[in-house]
Amino acid sequence: RRYASSYDGQFVYRLTLDPFTRVASAHGITLDLPAYRQQRIATALAAHLVAELPGIGAALALILVNVAAVVVAVLVGTRLAQSLGRSPWAGLVLAVPACLPISLGRDLTEPLAWAAILVALLAARRQRWWWVGLALTVAVLSRETSLVVVGGLGLEWLWLLARRRPGWGRRTWLVLPV
Repeated sequence: RRYASSYDGQFVYRLTLDPFTRVASAHGITLDLPAYRQQRIATALAAHLVAELPGIGAALALILVNVAAVVVAVLVGTRLAQSLGRSPWAGLVLAVPACLPISLGRDLTEPLAWAAILVALLAARRQRWWWVGLALTVAVLSRETSLVVVGGLGLEWLWLLARRRPGWGRRTWLVLPV
């Protein structure tokens, strides 16, 4: 089958309505690849929970979740820039990459994944490995491409382990997102 008229945001919306569905077609939307779409569950699940609040529907909940993710990305991006000795304004460049407005406007999964990656990077700089594991789990459940960051930190972990450097044991939280 061809789904030429579909886009990721409609599947996020569909999963916001029913995150743990076992039905391919409902609410006028057919999940083209159900397992693939459901692996990106974090944004839809967060929006589903927000939509449970009185007066908030699924569409508004998606907007709120993604806007909140951008706010978190900006706050964490500026702190990350400062921790690297840069101006907080440099953190805005880090926090709001060029793709983010499109992702925000189309209800995609990138805002939450990106915010979670930035939280993980700041937590790694502060050596708070439990937070790194938790944030990267959210990132991976938002967008599987976030595993690239997990892989990079995992390689560093293996390097420390092979060199018998102190601190490698605290990084075992990196297995959580895998």
